[in-house]
Amino acid sequence: MSYIWTAAFLSAMLSSAVCNVQFKNPTDVFQPLATMTNDRNANIDKLYVAMDKRGVVEGIRFLPGGSPCPADFTNAQISSPDGANLENDEHKPIMLHANFNPNSNQTAFVVDYLSNGLWGTYKTCRAEVVRDSKGVWHLINTYTNTPVTHLSVKTWTLGISTIDGICPTN
Repeated sequence: MSYIWTAAFLSAMLSSAVCNVQFKNPTDVFQPLATMTNDRNANIDKLYVAMDKRGVVEGIRFLPGGSPCPADFTNAQISSPDGANLENDEHKPIMLHANFNPNSNQTAFVVDYLSNGLWGTYKTCRAEVVRDSKGVWHLINTYTNTPVTHLSVKTWTLGISTIDGICPTN
């Protein structure tokens, strides 16, 4: 019997360590913000706003397509200069930055992406995350002032060329 409890404990410890689960409260709510795809595979990634039961934003949850493991980023992480490294890659191809204030219904949402891996050059796109009168958060393209539910990462040989949905079109 103790073997079962030991196995369950180790499994829980390993899954939260490997999966980077920060939001463990059973009353946490994960509201869908946007889906993401790229032109290199068929995966559909998902971004969520993580909130406590009172609706206070705790951070962002990223669920990579094809993976059962979410990556949770607390407000402290996404508001830090490094932001949230979505790909958990040493090259940091996509970094999210935001600063959710519990007293505000909107926040700037900045995405830095690696446009040239050879030179380590990044580009930036800006958006907003806005809460409506019903308490639902929406990603807004600030260049067109339109809601966005899907982001499409376009790549080229040395990096990312753009992120359709929030980056301006040339």
